[in-house]
Amino acid sequence: MQETNRMFVERQLGAWRELLENGIEIDDCEAPTMFNRLYTKNDFEQVFGYFPNSKELVIRAMNVKEAFFGKDISWEPNPNECMHLAQQDVLEKRKAFVETGDNEFVEVIDSAEPRFISEPSIVMEAQSDLRNSTLTSEMDSYLTSKWIEKSDKFFTLFEAFYGFTSSYEIAWYLGAPLTDTDVNVDNYFELKKIGGDYALTEDAILVSQNPSGEIF
Repeated sequence: MQETNRMFVERQLGAWRELLENGIEIDDCEAPTMFNRLYTKNDFEQVFGYFPNSKELVIRAMNVKEAFFGKDISWEPNPNECMHLAQQDVLEKRKAFVETGDNEFVEVIDSAEPRFISEPSIVMEAQSDLRNSTLTSEMDSYLTSKWIEKSDKFFTLFEAFYGFTSSYEIAWYLGAPLTDTDVNVDNYFELKKIGGDYALTEDAILVSQNPSGEIF
């Protein structure tokens, strides 16, 4: 008999309880899939109830679910708002690089101005270059170092956040209540919520907006 979606969810909730109550680890290959069946608010509450700041975690998970999943997605064109949110996100990341002493990224950010372009594929291509992949990797390391607890359950949760969205930036948004830093990662979520995205170049923040379609 084919497993129904609800049966699958209940099985995963059972695995979460085994980890969070009894310390029985979730297999590494399973961890990224542990939110993939779009849990209800009650499901999120069952998992996040074992973590600090659980109410805020539930709010953020529901925000992501409601913004990106289970409906047709389209946005009104809003280049100015996209550029504003992209620039604010970059400036927040600058705080992290100042703290870690990464002057190269600080200098690039200080010289970069937002520039809106109509073709999202140009931004996607720029995101895959060494500068942007290094930026993402270093931000991930920085935010991981700011977790309020280093434990198996935290590692599994953040793996599940990434698997849920396939986006480091949205995973950071989901896990923000569990990090001890004044770097605000909410701007990127607000940007993606209206179809925007960006990439950092030597002298610009390239910003685009998809009119509709897939987010991740």
